[in-house]
Amino acid sequence: MRDDPEFIRWQDGYRYDPADRSSWWRSWLDVVVETPGRGVVMRRLRVVSEPLSDHVRYEYDGTFTNVAAGEDVRWPCRGRPSNSRGRSARTSLGVVKRSEALPA
Repeated sequence: MRDDPEFIRWQDGYRYDPADRSSWWRSWLDVVVETPGRGVVMRRLRVVSEPLSDHVRYEYDGTFTNVAAGEDVRWPCRGRPSNSRGRSARTSLGVVKRSEALPA
């Protein structure tokens, strides 16, 4: 991971521009868009530990692409309580669909 060019760019401050869809859309996201047509829901649960590593922050920062394609992505923190529906309660990272910024 440390030698991944995309991760290195991210560490240097590069971020995808959500408004420039053509710069971050990839073929995998076409699969995510088409899947509900087959009656399948795509969900991803990324349970994380605190303090958050740079790798987790990098993955989180790019999650908006999956969400834009229609995937339900949640990021609960390990060891935090859950609510009555079994979903993790809001945490410093939050249970999000990428609508909120990751804390610094």
